Amino acid sequence: MGICRDVKTDQPKEETRRGGNRAVIFVYATEGLENMAFISIAVSLVTYFYGYMNFSLTKSATTLTNFMGTAFILTLVGGFICDTYLSRFKTCVLFIIIELLGYALLAVQAFLPQLRPIPCKGVALSQMNKCEAADTSQVAILFTGLYMVALGTSGVKAALPALGADQFDDKDNPKEAAQLSSFFNWFLFSITIGAIIGVTLVIWVSSNQGWEWGFGICFVAVLFALIFVCMGKSLYRNNEPKGSPLLRILQRNYTRFMTKKQEYMMKFCREQNNLARKFTGIPTGIRHLQRIGIGLVLSAISMAVAGVVEARRKSVAFEHNMVDSLEPLPMSLFWLGFQYAIFGAADMFSLVGLLEFFYAESSAGMKSLSTAISWCSVAFGYFLSTVVVEVVNKASGGWLANNNINRDKLNYFYWLLSVLSVVNFGAYLLCASWYKYKKVEVKQGDSIAEGNKVEMAIV
Repeated sequence: MGICRDVKTDQPKEETRRGGNRAVIFVYATEGLENMAFISIAVSLVTYFYGYMNFSLTKSATTLTNFMGTAFILTLVGGFICDTYLSRFKTCVLFIIIELLGYALLAVQAFLPQLRPIPCKGVALSQMNKCEAADTSQVAILFTGLYMVALGTSGVKAALPALGADQFDDKDNPKEAAQLSSFFNWFLFSITIGAIIGVTLVIWVSSNQGWEWGFGICFVAVLFALIFVCMGKSLYRNNEPKGSPLLRILQRNYTRFMTKKQEYMMKFCREQNNLARKFTGIPTGIRHLQRIGIGLVLSAISMAVAGVVEARRKSVAFEHNMVDSLEPLPMSLFWLGFQYAIFGAADMFSLVGLLEFFYAESSAGMKSLSTAISWCSVAFGYFLSTVVVEVVNKASGGWLANNNINRDKLNYFYWLLSVLSVVNFGAYLLCASWYKYKKVEVKQGDSIAEGNKVEMAIV
């Protein structure tokens, strides 16, 4: 009777009517709503920590990156549970409920003044360090809510992409093989739409109506995400867990273990190929690692552009004698559009490429865990960011040490990230050049003889 119960059937005819684009509509809606909530707090929590919990600017930034890193590294937990114990659907439901409870706790804390320190409003930037700090119990409530959200979103990020991809049969149906690639593109589109609404509407509400309203909207959005994922249960193709893939790997001999391990290394194709699928015979049209490489290049460019824009912003602050002012600068917000547009394109290539690569190249029993591995690269970046901020502050004499961003050297930090991104891309090319895609059989009717093997990379 429960709306969130798995629907099972042993009737092949009924099973064939499941899946496809009808089923993934609910996946798109779920991801859009959940990501709207997550991204809205991800980009604004520094303001909440700094202005309402009275953390220092550096502590606010490191607390956020630790939170984001934890949210993505915990996808391994969700992926393991999904592949080993629960179905993708049940995993989504379980972790969405956990995320709901986290937003509820954050909303309650933001609503009740006794659960947080007196906010420092209207205080000069140079005096912010004299504000009342949050006590131990207030910090404990904050971190409990935050990391419930982190745990919840991690399970969703591990299970939901695999649940959607499971709705397409890329082995026996060439039409659905092409639809599988389109699924990841539309999945990113739903992520982007949710993020846009989150960073505009939800942040506006939080800034103008109060943080309790912002966290409340996040709670409602995730509640509707839960409803939508449950509404599609009768249409899903449900892949039951097949036991722990990690234990099966450990039981193999050393040689086979090393071979299996290499299948998950991110490597780039040795030769460039035509991007159009009608010439390559590849359902995705562009190879996964090529897509990731393009994303890495765009990411380096976006950081360089961000440094230029930040330098321009600081010059405006000095020209108008507003270095220590709390008033907004006479500079259009659309200047940020350059870096965010490039970075958005970078995300489109790298994130979709990673998700599709790990899903396509993994074994049948490790789809969710492999998807989680792609998110772990994001977690690594956030944790590394915390270390980089600390190291740069000490090595540079305090590029990011002030509570006044106008006196910091954030533009230098952006340019440093751009250089590191270039180095990262070089390392990626080296690793990617070693990779060989696994061979798959694609049935394409008259265009390709049935059973003809198509290798997804030039060996």
